[in-house]
Order: sequence, then C-alpha cells, then structure tokens
Amino acid sequence: MTDGQEFVIVDDLVCEVRARRPAISGAIWRRRPLVRVVDGVSFAIPRGRTLGLVGESGSGKTTIARAMLGLAAAAGGRVVVGGEAVGTGRDAAWRQQRRRMQMVYQDAAGALDRRMTVAAQLREPLDIHNISNPSDRPDFVRLRLAEVGLGADLGERYPHELSGGQRQRVVLARALMVDPDLLVCDEPVSALDVSVQAQVLGLLEDLTAARGLTMLFISHDLRVIRHIADRIAVLYLGRIVEEGPAEAVLHDPQHPYTRALVVAAAVRRRDCRAVVTGEAPDPAARPAGCGFHPRCPDVRAVCRMQDPRVVTMADGRRVACHLRQGEGPA
Repeated sequence: MTDGQEFVIVDDLVCEVRARRPAISGAIWRRRPLVRVVDGVSFAIPRGRTLGLVGESGSGKTTIARAMLGLAAAAGGRVVVGGEAVGTGRDAAWRQQRRRMQMVYQDAAGALDRRMTVAAQLREPLDIHNISNPSDRPDFVRLRLAEVGLGADLGERYPHELSGGQRQRVVLARALMVDPDLLVCDEPVSALDVSVQAQVLGLLEDLTAARGLTMLFISHDLRVIRHIADRIAVLYLGRIVEEGPAEAVLHDPQHPYTRALVVAAAVRRRDCRAVVTGEAPDPAARPAGCGFHPRCPDVRAVCRMQDPRVVTMADGRRVACHLRQGEGPA
C-alpha cells in the first residue's frame, strides 16, 4: 500500500495474543501459544474521512483499534498516522503522538471515573498535556460540553447521575479536549437506545465535518455504519474480505459474508439464501483455505484448500473471494 495523501495507513498489520488457559488444570503450567487475531490487515483513511470497520465479535476489530493507537504491539506490519509511525514506547514522544489520536469507547460508564465530577474528568487531559493556563481550563470545559450539546451545569455532576446518551457525549467531549486529528470510535453507540444512537451519530457527523477529523468507526452493525462511513471495510476472522466505497459495498456486496451482513441489516428483505448460519471459527483453529468456507453458501472445492487472493474491482473495491478471481488485477 502506498502512502500517497492518506492520513492513516495500516499496512499488512499482524497482531497476536496468548491463547486462553486450558480448562484442564494439569495443563496450566504450559506456556500458552500465540494466536494470530489480526492477519495481514491493510487499509488507508484520507484526512477528514471516515472508514467504517464492521465484523462480528471476536473478528479483531478492537485489536486493530488498539494497535492504531499504540496500545497494542504489532507482530508485523506498520501503522502510520500523519506521516509518523505509531510506536508503543509509552515515552514522551508516544504521549505527544497520542494527543493527536483519541478513542471513544463503547462502555461510557466504564470509561468514566465514578468518583470524579464530569468537569474534573474533562480538565484531566488538559492537565496531563499542560494545555492552556490553569485559570482558563474551566472555560475549555464549558466550551467542549456545549460542543457536544450539554449544559455547563452538567459539569458538576457525577457519571452515575447522567443518562447513557449523556455519558457517551461526555466521553466524546473528553476526547475532543486535546483537539485530536484522529478519532477511533469502538462501538460507541451499541449500548444506546435507537433514538439516542441517531443523536450521537448525528453529533459525530457534525463534529467530524466541522473539525475536519479523520475517523475509524467500529461496529458489528451495518445499519449504524451506513449512516456515517465514507468507506467500509468488512473484517472476518482477522482479515479484511471486502473494502470499498460505502455505497458500492452496501448496494452491491461482492463477498458472500458482506452480502449476508447487508441482508441482516435490511430487515424487510427475505432472501434467506444469503443468511449465514453457525459461528465464526476460533482464530486458534483457523480452517484451511478461506476462513469463511465452513459458513459460506457459495463454497467451492478450492475454497477449502487455498486462501483467496485480494482482487481489485473496477470500482476500486478490494475483495478476497475465489468467486471474484479473474475479475480484476491482483
């Protein structure tokens, strides 16, 4: 993948974690093997644009997000943000780099300290990075609360006194306190009611447009992704199986897994042939050939034996599927 004018570059990223301890007590002493949970993922995000990363639980979405922010070490590949390689050194250079990249978490209640007021938690990033004079920081807090649609009086409350939507807005305001260039949003609306989801998604759209923010938006739900993403990357078992412009991916999916996700999101459709059954395989026991073949309604013999290569379609989409081989350059 070439650097070009892309603000975020994830190139052939590989991440490994230790397998869970075995249930048999006599085997606990053995060293747990490494499991590859992210396997050669590549994508790029231009400045000011949003990439939606969609996939089932356990597909590697959060691990990719943590690697992008330097919170998880990569076993291979690279992550570049704003022309600088992202490190994991936890030193002064890493902290300065992290100021440019902020995360919005799924569990807003868990992300906030229940013992601190909202205002104190919003001031904390300013204190850590020594931004502005201490006397000016309360004004920064009020401005950020207003930016996410919250009143200044809410600053004196504690997290348990807020609604779920208010807590998520506070988490977003805290991320914006340091004026980042990149937001990584990990399932930020999945715990909210549908009406509140729409409000928070609308707020994110307005903020990214007004600030020129670049964003990675992670979700398991295409119904959410379709409202906010310019491009969509579909992740399955640690690999991207389809990536391209949001409209193309949603209206003409080329990979069987993407097609199943689109059908599941469009609740009024009744094409049961595209519905995927069963569970995703354990990454520690990845099947031979295409990782999706045990669940694929269009499986062929070659799918069980060979990994599909990535094909670039005429519209710029990248698809990893044997059904699409020969339809474009590698």
